[in-house]
This record gives sequence, structure tokens and C-alpha cells, in this order.
Amino acid sequence: MRIILAIGISLLDTLALYLLYWLGSGIASDLGYPQRGGVGWGIAVFVASFFMLPSALMYMLLLRKWTSSCVVALSLSFLVFLLLSTLFMGNQFSGGWSHPYRYIYFQSCALLVLSSLVVVPLVYKAIRRA
Repeated sequence: MRIILAIGISLLDTLALYLLYWLGSGIASDLGYPQRGGVGWGIAVFVASFFMLPSALMYMLLLRKWTSSCVVALSLSFLVFLLLSTLFMGNQFSGGWSHPYRYIYFQSCALLVLSSLVVVPLVYKAIRRA
């Protein structure tokens, strides 16, 4: 049952990453900033967002092992996401290095989504205690 919950949370994190990046790109487009990169960049972001699955699962497994150090678990899982997405998006076909601001925004969205795995349970516990 816990593995199903962990996979479900990982899928929700993947969806949140994709939607957060899509929202930011939409706001930038509405403000008149050009959307360079085309279909290749969109496909690369879509595929790279699925690297959130192993990263979120790794975070939950590490947190189960080290309950007192959620920051270390978050750092290691973000490092895994950063490594996988850099290996995928840093090639000549997807053009991650030709759009560094979009690439950094994607990584920032991933860090925000992974950080929500730390913050949301703490907020839930605080509300429940009150």
C-alpha cells in the first residue's frame, strides 16, 4: 500500500513539474517574450519531466531511511534529477545549452516541486496539531 502511495505522489510531482513549467512559459509568452526552441524543446521538457519519478521515489526512500535529515534526502534526490535531466537535455538535439534561461527555470521548477515534498507534510502536521 505504501509503494502505491509513493508512486502516486511521484506521479503527482511529475505532473506538478510539467504544469508549473507550462504556467511560467505561458506567463512569459503573454508578456511578449519569444518562445524559441520549438517542438524539440517542448518534447525535451516533456520527457525530462518524467525524471521527477525516480527522484521523488528516491527522496521518499531516503526519508524513510534517514527520518531526521530531510534536507540531505532532498539534496540527493535533486542531484539525481539534475544529473538525469542534464544528460538528457544537454545534447545537441534538444538544445538545453542554447536556452540556458529556460533550462535554469526548468531546474528551479523541479527544485520547487521536490521542496514541496518537505514543506507540505510539515504544514499538514502543524494544521492538524492546531
